[in-house]
Amino acid sequence: MNLVQGILLGFLQGVTEWLPISSSGQSMLVLINLLQVTPDEAFSISVALHLGSLFAVLFYFRKRLVHLAKDKELLQFLVVATAASALIGLPAYLGLRNLFSSASGEVATMFIGLMLIFTGLMLRKALGTHRKEYNLGDAFFTGAAQGAAVLPGVSRSGTTITALLLRGVEQETALSLSFIMAIPAIMGLFVLDFAETGLTALTAPLLAGMATSFLVSLATMHYLMSLSRRIDFSGFALAIGSIAFFVPLAIIAIEWAL
Repeated sequence: MNLVQGILLGFLQGVTEWLPISSSGQSMLVLINLLQVTPDEAFSISVALHLGSLFAVLFYFRKRLVHLAKDKELLQFLVVATAASALIGLPAYLGLRNLFSSASGEVATMFIGLMLIFTGLMLRKALGTHRKEYNLGDAFFTGAAQGAAVLPGVSRSGTTITALLLRGVEQETALSLSFIMAIPAIMGLFVLDFAETGLTALTAPLLAGMATSFLVSLATMHYLMSLSRRIDFSGFALAIGSIAFFVPLAIIAIEWAL
């Protein structure tokens, strides 16, 4: 991976982390199919790029986070949601590392495609409502959904936003909560990956990607908050997921026939 590729991957991460499409899924598709990186290494690079997004959300919501101790409702929401995420996400992550350590690029791409299709279908079923308040039931349901999003191809933001919409929370509030929930989620994923594989080598291209991810994440969050009631990315997720699944399937079928 060279410097330009690192910057482009950071841009991709900075945009897709906050959209209802999978940032890790998109990054891994590029790394595996265009840069010829192994699925296991692609996963670790994807996790490292998430750190740029983490610093961005910390900066974007810095005023609200400073007063987090006084906002008991939000604090309780984050604690319950994070606990539910760990309950679901930890076993999913352990199984995921085993899958991507042994999977071929084609199989990994097809798996990501299926997860993207699943994300698109979830978004199509979400119901738009107007409840601005949220409760601990919302926190547990959304946290559990976020735990499942440790799988590449399952959108973390798409899953959490959809879960909140299905619980009756209006979209602007759902976006804000989803962004803030990214803080413990990304931290937890980084710690898990570090414990499993060690620290990813911080090369110049990767550092450039992380810096780009930070800047683009800030811009994307600001834009999405201003357009929170007019965005539908379910069709995009379905289209990309279908391509990611059926193209490798066709390649495997051709290789088998020959």
